[in-house]
Amino acid sequence: MKHAARGGTALRNARAPFVGLLLALAATAAAGEPVALRWKLEPGQVVRYTLEQTTTLESKPEGGRGVHTERRQAVDFHWTVASAAADAADLKLAIDRVRVRIVGDGLPSPFEFDTAADGPRRDGPFTARLVDLLKGLAGSEVAFRMSARGEVGEVKLSEPLQTLIRQAGAIGGAAVFSEEGIRNLIIQAVPYLPEAPVETGATWSRQVAAPMPMLGALIIDKTYTDRGPRPDEAGVHDVAVDTRFTVQQAPEAALEVKLLKHSGSGAFAFDARRGLVESGRLDDALTMAFSAQGQRVEQTTTARIELKLVPPAAGPAADAPPPPAPPTPR
Repeated sequence: MKHAARGGTALRNARAPFVGLLLALAATAAAGEPVALRWKLEPGQVVRYTLEQTTTLESKPEGGRGVHTERRQAVDFHWTVASAAADAADLKLAIDRVRVRIVGDGLPSPFEFDTAADGPRRDGPFTARLVDLLKGLAGSEVAFRMSARGEVGEVKLSEPLQTLIRQAGAIGGAAVFSEEGIRNLIIQAVPYLPEAPVETGATWSRQVAAPMPMLGALIIDKTYTDRGPRPDEAGVHDVAVDTRFTVQQAPEAALEVKLLKHSGSGAFAFDARRGLVESGRLDDALTMAFSAQGQRVEQTTTARIELKLVPPAAGPAADAPPPPAPPTPR
């Protein structure tokens, strides 16, 4: 019996490497299988995100003194899925909270505002109009349609938001919240997904044009590369983003525009099982020269955008189911 036991043990020990090899081969095969990266949204679903954006602007006229401005803003928002099909969904974006901090040359002190905490301010007409715009943004809604690949279209601002933007006029930030500006913000935050299932290392690309009023357009070419699923999070794919820029100047532009330097990189994590972006980051830098009538100004803009999915448990209590009713007294 002892010999039989030793024989059984030896057989199990000999079998273990083969079992491990089979498991490794199975894992390798699974990792190499093409995976469809697609948004998977259902009617009534609520998805919450936080978008943080930091933008710096260095402007220097030829032979003059430079000006530096930095703007930081964080926007808490959520999507509610109105309807969904296999290839597209109709969504309503609602802005829950906006936090802004602006510092720079020419400002006597930093401007800071939080729509969830701060009350009215009377620091001057410019500040008052900016505060009115920010406070009005909280609670405003934008309807749009998004394909399963992340193509955004049919952007429609609510009537109160359109009125708010018209009243804000030409102040810093108002153009960002126009219909076209919000569409561009959504496109920046929503990654473009591949048409067909992909394997690790696959690439795909997309081109969009960001209008530059009175000047032309900034052409943005993004190349995406699937780095494959995370070892510790099955189904979550890391995707690298490489960005290149070109300027398409309008024939009627009063200024000559030249793109001197540019760079862009980033990444996002996409959960293929749930069909949601978990997080994302984009870093862009542009140096441009504007010339007219012998005058020349160089501007360097750097921007970082970070997107994070908010877990359901961290969302407002309004999304939670109502507590059970107390028992009826007998």
